[in-house]
Amino acid sequence: MTFRTPQRLISPGGLSRFSNYPLQSHERGTLITRSLASDPQQWYLLYTPHTLNESAPVLVAVHGGARDVVELSTWFVHVAEAYGAVLVAPVFGLERYRRFDRIAVGTGRVEADTALDAMLAQVWMLTSLAPRPLRLFGHGIGADFALRYAAARPARVSRLALCHPRRLPLPDPAVPYPEGLGGLATAEPGVAFLSMPIRVWSADDPPAVPIASVRRRPTAHEWSAAMHDLAHACERPIDIACHGIVGSNRSLSACAEDGTLSHAAYFLLS
Repeated sequence: MTFRTPQRLISPGGLSRFSNYPLQSHERGTLITRSLASDPQQWYLLYTPHTLNESAPVLVAVHGGARDVVELSTWFVHVAEAYGAVLVAPVFGLERYRRFDRIAVGTGRVEADTALDAMLAQVWMLTSLAPRPLRLFGHGIGADFALRYAAARPARVSRLALCHPRRLPLPDPAVPYPEGLGGLATAEPGVAFLSMPIRVWSADDPPAVPIASVRRRPTAHEWSAAMHDLAHACERPIDIACHGIVGSNRSLSACAEDGTLSHAAYFLLS
């Protein structure tokens, strides 16, 4: 099967603004930059495949601390086109979202979670698609954000792929976030999250001490084991797997080279 080659339209002179509603036919198959109508300084990248049907999956790819959203999106557009998926890549700039992986504290700061919700509301309107659960990917601190978003909104996410997360909260609803999952969900905190298919790719170093002996972040394998324990205690089905990446420097380019992004895309969209 032959797929068309996606294009990019992300230079400052070629920004596609919200006023182009509905999505124009010439914007299909092109990675474009959009801003929120309610917040023109909030940007995101959007890709719609050449053939878009009503059941199209929606893939949200969240960049890491390097803010390499263009590199991330450029890689994922080929996958989106192949699977007939819509790609949404939020831009969490450093000035506004220095630590967008954490819950915003204080006044005058825009929470990344709320911003993503607004982007998705606009995407539903632009594409004329009905809202649907997301296929959510995150890299680095973007993985931390993706996990927190999915744990707080489990009904809005159908699959979750985490690439080299920096912080994995203990799957304990009694422990407040960020150490645990407590306070993220309004009902059955952390429990509904257990049934979500999740894959984690991580270059964890072997733990030097037992996790209970000092206050430290669990490794991906420890977190996965704890999730299985909680699911067993709650009598919930679970579909979580952790994959170790030996010798990775955790960069996005390394994830592309070692096949992590390919495996994550297949998990999310197949």
